[in-house]
Amino acid sequence: MKQDAPTLQQLLNSAGIKRRFEELLDNSAPSFISSILTIVRSNSKLQDCSPNSVLSAAGIAAALKLPINPSLGFAYIVPYKNTAQFQIG
Repeated sequence: MKQDAPTLQQLLNSAGIKRRFEELLDNSAPSFISSILTIVRSNSKLQDCSPNSVLSAAGIAAALKLPINPSLGFAYIVPYKNTAQFQIG
């Protein structure tokens, strides 16, 4: 029986992912993780993207210490053919 792939929420709740964002962002990791979920929930095209691609794009932004809030314009997570990609603002 094939097991379903983990959802973005499940991945973000995993200890390893949380720890990685904490290593990159220190105390701002929880708000960054929250912003990932907010962005995906507000964009139906991102909801169609693989959770791992969303995490990968968010990880690049985190490594560069760039907020992904679209209204700030520093970095974006954009959907492209069901794959989320990092784009600098």
